[in-house]
Amino acid sequence: MHKQYPEAVHRLLDNPDQIALSQWVTNALRNHFGDVYHRYMNADPGRKNPNDPLRCRFGAFPLFCFNFSGDEPVECVPHTDYKNPAGGICAVMAYGSFDSTKRHWLFFHDLGVALELPAGCCALYPSSLLLHSNVSLVEADSEQQVLLGKGLARGSMVWFAQATYMMLGELGMTASEAKKAGLDTEYEDVLGMFPQEML
Repeated sequence: MHKQYPEAVHRLLDNPDQIALSQWVTNALRNHFGDVYHRYMNADPGRKNPNDPLRCRFGAFPLFCFNFSGDEPVECVPHTDYKNPAGGICAVMAYGSFDSTKRHWLFFHDLGVALELPAGCCALYPSSLLLHSNVSLVEADSEQQVLLGKGLARGSMVWFAQATYMMLGELGMTASEAKKAGLDTEYEDVLGMFPQEML
């Protein structure tokens, strides 16, 4: 999409509200997952070259996804973000007009935990390790309720990093180049990235 609508993407990148929101999410990452924050910041090529095209543009996060589908709520099926780093954190924030007490809860399948995620609230979690989706707690009783639910637009914003980005920042080369050079490409201390009280 960024290649189809470059002007819209540049407006988003330069938007003061997006910059402030990304900084707020970055502060939450630093406060709750300090080691992950430092890992992301250290991998940012913008630290050495502020004009690097791969620099972090969303606070400490190199990537951002704005999920929008008009009047239809954005739904996601159960998945793990297997391209994200195992020791990494993803941040998701819902937005829109919807009844969060009944619909679009963030569900972690492996944990058997569903969290209400009202518009404007942010959840930070290791998206490559936990199977997750969004679920509704109520079934629609009629076609009218289905249409009503669809009319209440719900979208999400996601801040994240991908493992290939981290490898490039941490090793100065891609994973395949590192393997060819005989370097260790496994990240052993995944649990060390999280506060012990969370384990």
